[in-house]
Amino acid sequence: MIDLAKVVSGTRDRNLRLIVSIELVESVSKRVVGKRLFVITDKGVLENRNSEITVKLLEPDVKEISDNVSAFIEYLSQRS
Repeated sequence: MIDLAKVVSGTRDRNLRLIVSIELVESVSKRVVGKRLFVITDKGVLENRNSEITVKLLEPDVKEISDNVSAFIEYLSQRS
């Protein structure tokens, strides 16, 4: 709600938040074996309210997402 109020009032902060949802599905049975939701926050990366979100800006986040997914898969494999 706070972020929505900031956008409406034109006082958007310089932070970028990515909400990542993962659902791992077993290929044969199509059964969901795990779900995970996490947030990646990049503080102060946007220069102003008109800053574009580019692939270059997101590159470090791709590694963090990949690392999180890998750790989650490893955790699930150790559980079974």
